[in-house]
Amino acid sequence: LRELNKLKSNFLSMVSHELRTPLTTIQGYITYLSTEKPGNLNPAQKEYLKISEETADILNHLIEELLDLSKIEAGGFKVNLKAVDMAEVINKAIVSLQLFADKQGIALENNLPSDLPLVRADKERILQVVKNLLENAIKFNQRGGKVCLAASNQSNDNKVAFCVSDTGIGIAEDELDKIFDKFYQVDSSGKRKYAGCGLGLAISKSIIELHKGRIWVESKIGAGSKFFFELTKYKD
Repeated sequence: LRELNKLKSNFLSMVSHELRTPLTTIQGYITYLSTEKPGNLNPAQKEYLKISEETADILNHLIEELLDLSKIEAGGFKVNLKAVDMAEVINKAIVSLQLFADKQGIALENNLPSDLPLVRADKERILQVVKNLLENAIKFNQRGGKVCLAASNQSNDNKVAFCVSDTGIGIAEDELDKIFDKFYQVDSSGKRKYAGCGLGLAISKSIIELHKGRIWVESKIGAGSKFFFELTKYKD
């Protein structure tokens, strides 16, 4: 089994790297064509190019997830823990996904407390977790719905709990213990509309565990979902 896992990790890493090279070329030509230097584009051509760009971005995201998974399984996935202001991280995540939320008709609410303490974290990796949870909350929501980001700072504890909640389709009770498994995808009609290979939450769980924290979900079908994760407060 160990040998098979090693072979699988090597295969994932090799395939991901081999896919990245031609994809980089494709994205380069898409960007070049969008400048219209080779010639002016008519409205239909601009629309086709936009669809190509969005599809290439989706593929690039999938490749990044496969690379992260191969690093995790090979034990080469590391975190660099420093003092991090989570208000800054969450604001950056919101800004990066605001256009997507607007397009889906979803309102984003930032309800972080003003006295949020610094946490021990790898800034880029925690941003990856927040963006994944936020993107999922937008994807599996309903037009006119809401996504809320909040945090609980317990003064008598050394942990800070963060929550990404939504008013979306929810998750069945018998799915909750599988939701963080690699390659697992919730079997719902809403899922079919979006690309993905079921790695985002598994990678997020690995990142949080490398921070000595935990991540969990509370949800019911038709009643939305709440994803929580905990990080340790930073102390000099």
